[in-house]
Amino acid sequence: MRYCPDCGKNVEDNAKFCTYCGKRLNNDSEGTTYIYKNNNTRPIENHTYTENFTTTTSSSQNNKKKQAIIFAIIVGFILVVVLFSIFALRPILNYFYNSSDPNNYPNAYYVDEYVVIEDTPVMNYNQITGYCKNINNKNISYIMIKFSLCNNQGNIVDSAYAFSSYIGKNQTWEFSASLLTTLYFGHDITSFKISDVTVILDY
Repeated sequence: MRYCPDCGKNVEDNAKFCTYCGKRLNNDSEGTTYIYKNNNTRPIENHTYTENFTTTTSSSQNNKKKQAIIFAIIVGFILVVVLFSIFALRPILNYFYNSSDPNNYPNAYYVDEYVVIEDTPVMNYNQITGYCKNINNKNISYIMIKFSLCNNQGNIVDSAYAFSSYIGKNQTWEFSASLLTTLYFGHDITSFKISDVTVILDY
């Protein structure tokens, strides 16, 4: 099927003139090349013309896909940087904000790198009570506080113990050390002091 180069109407293959507009038509021997593609290509005199079927819609869709891919790459990169920063800077942040420095508790009754007893424990008739706080960055799976018990001459005559199987990070434990055994043996206790604190961390 041929097309008129002037009006684009269908004409016979051997026609010399367009029956619609009267345009003179060249034969194949006169140098006009006809390409038949998808029934939408029409010959132009002395050269071949092929219509472009690329639409703006498909071009716009391709651009949107590229933008979506670029956006996903940027978001993924940002997430990687944030996660790396959290894990990489965590030891540094812990160093600056770690409350386990004994200098942070200058007036505490007892303090080490794991626990602090800020207020002086109270000794009643049959027990010693107080509050112990975990200031370490890990959970404590076991702690023992040993109290040395003294008579009115200041001599150590016995010991009392307080135990706990768990203290979470930044949590406070209300301890109690019994004096019943000491009282049973008739020791006259007038004062006490902490002689040892054993801590096992939960790794």
